[in-house]
Order: sequence, then structure tokens, then C-alpha cells
Amino acid sequence: MKRLIFPAFFLSFLGLPYWASAQATPTSTFTPICCQMAQTVTSGPGGNFNVTAGLAISGATLFVADFNNNQIQKFNLPSLTSVPGGAITGLTNPYALTTDPQGNLYVGYYGGGVVQKFDTNGTQTAYLPTSGLAMGVAVDTNGDIYVAEQIPGEVQIFQLNGTNYNLAQTITSPVFSTALRGVVKQGNRLYVADYTNSQVFEMDENGPYNFGAPQTVIDSSWVTNPCQMSMDSLGNLYVASPGAGKISVFTANSGLSPTLFSLNHECVTLNLFPQGVAVDGSGNVYETRTGPSGASPWEAVKIAFCPLFAYPTPTPFYQGANPPQEGGAFIYPSPVRGDHATFCYSMAQSGKVKIKVWNQNREVVAEINDRKLAGVQITPLNLSETAPGLYYYKVVLEYDSGLIDSLKIKKFAIVH
Repeated sequence: MKRLIFPAFFLSFLGLPYWASAQATPTSTFTPICCQMAQTVTSGPGGNFNVTAGLAISGATLFVADFNNNQIQKFNLPSLTSVPGGAITGLTNPYALTTDPQGNLYVGYYGGGVVQKFDTNGTQTAYLPTSGLAMGVAVDTNGDIYVAEQIPGEVQIFQLNGTNYNLAQTITSPVFSTALRGVVKQGNRLYVADYTNSQVFEMDENGPYNFGAPQTVIDSSWVTNPCQMSMDSLGNLYVASPGAGKISVFTANSGLSPTLFSLNHECVTLNLFPQGVAVDGSGNVYETRTGPSGASPWEAVKIAFCPLFAYPTPTPFYQGANPPQEGGAFIYPSPVRGDHATFCYSMAQSGKVKIKVWNQNREVVAEINDRKLAGVQITPLNLSETAPGLYYYKVVLEYDSGLIDSLKIKKFAIVH
């Protein structure tokens, strides 16, 4: 593979200062801890980073793509200490990383349009040329590989057949830009990040390698130039949104198709651009990030999420309205004129929030289960697939103390 080194201004033109990948959180409840920079590393067993890209976790090992040094560096978790001799070298601009339950590492390359598979000893076991630049890689429970590509903007699926791979399907769509990034396969649903359009698409699998049309489940209201993504075992989707300088966590609130996501937590990295994101089994969150236009600092960072950092001040959502009193709730804007609305409510204590929305025919169109701390809180609602009309909603607050505050049913209108 030919070695490619890109100057910062060229990386910026291609969107490459904005780089992500994440792993499962095998816990029964989703309760992230504080959003703070707990630890930062700028070098590893292979030396100082030179543009950090994707990252992935396997057991107690963190893999970091060291883009311009053409290597992958390994770190112990959760300490972020270097793994002695833990550098896979001789690569060509590694960008996207993911792992499987057997500990195999999959690498997507910007510099060459290739996906490689390495076993736990670092030995290459598969080499798969792709049509475009391999910017996102995912592996499903069957061992099939999904590759999101840039130029052209498409997704290629490689079917595992014994120890070999066959190209099973290429997914194209007029709604895709030429710059696809992260890809996640969860059950029968495929999620793809579109960097240029600032959207995350969902496609339902209707049969083996037969996917329906892409539907937007997260749009530019919530992410800017999304890159690599990952989903934990509970269906929470982690997105590196470098155009906005933040990591965002979205919770799937229902089994609807398309998935109804709401923004759960955010961690803002001022003047730095998150490229990769991963979560270990203890709920620690790791990201890679760069400075403007791909310049230093180039870092791998251990962070931890906290609901307090999700919405430090909800005032902009009120648009001049008074905050709700304790136990109160309202929806904004009213009427809803776009694709999104926001529920605003006041928690007397920390606990669960359950919101149900139904139409005049008493059909449930949205159901949200969230968790919040005490105080004024907000929960966004995606209504892009909901027809105009009159709707009703009910908010139930189930506090950790056992108290339940079931608020009265209210109505609102949607005017697209």
C-alpha cells in the first residue's frame, strides 16, 4: 500500500480534522458518571501521536489509530498505560477501527481503500480492497464486515464464508453524500454517519443483505459533521460530532422504525475536535481528538459522562417562557412547526422520566424513557416522521425515593 502524508490544510478540506468508534457497555442500566477529562495521553508504545483517528476496545486493551505515523498504538485499560511493544506498524493512514468478541481488530484505511483484519497476535488474517476510502468499519454477530466509504459515498458488505470474505452487497442512495463516515450494525438495523450532510441514517434489513431506503434518525440539529459512531448493548448511540466539538450520546426510546432517538448527554471539548469514541465495561468513555485543521494537540483522552454536563443551562429552550415549577412540564415550541420539539420539566429528585405521546385515535406515536437529576431538565423529541395534527402527551416522574409524580395529560399541535 502506498504511503500518504497529508498537510493540515488538505486534511481540513477533506474533513479529516474531524475523525470515531465505540464499544458496548455491558451494564443493566445506563447511568454514566461525570463528564470530565480524567486522563490524557499524547504518546504510546510507538512514540508521540501524529493525528489521532479512530479507536476501539477489546477487553482491557484500547487501540488508537495514529494516522500520520501509519500505526496503531495499544494501551491498557482503564489506566491508559502503554502496552509494551504494543504498536502495529507498517500501515497506511489507518482511520477507522473496530473489534469483535474474539478480539480480532479491523482497520479501515484512508490511505488505500482497504480493510484489514488482524488476530490477537497482530497477524493479518484478511485483506479486503474497497471501492472508496474506508472511513467506517463495523462487524455483526455473523462476522460480516460493513464498510462506510468516502468517494464514492456507499456502504459495502463483506460476507464471512469460512475464513474468507465475499462482497455480498453494495448500498448506494441519492441521499448519501460522497463522504460517509461511521457505521454501526445493531440487530437488523444499519446506522451510517454522513459527514457532509450532518446526518445519521438508519436502514432496516428486510432480508439477508437487503436493506430498505435510508431514513434520517439524527439530523444537523443535533450533530455537525458526524464521524465514527458506536452503539452500546442497550442501544445508546455514541457519536463523535467534531464540527460541533462534542461527543453526543443518543438514547433509543422506542422500537419504532425509524428509531426514535433523544439526546441524553453531551461532552463539549472546546477548541478541540473529537475523532473517536469508545466505552469500556465500567462505563469509562475514551475519545481521540485533535486541534484545529488536524494540528496538535493529538490526544487520546479518558473522560466520564455526567448528566449535569448535558444541558448546563436550559434557558435558550424557554425562549422567554418561565421555567416549570417543581413537578410541572411543558413542550416547546407550541405549536411544533419543525421536526423537533423539547419537553421541559422540573424534577424534585433524581429519577426516571417517562413521556408518552399519542394521537387523537389513541395510538401511541412516541414513548420516551429517560433518567435525570433533580432540577429543571429537558428531553428532545424527533417528530420528523409524525404527521401534522393534534396530539396529547403525559409526563410521569418516578423518583429514586419511590415517589411518583404523574402529571396531567396535555395537548399540543404539530404544524410542519
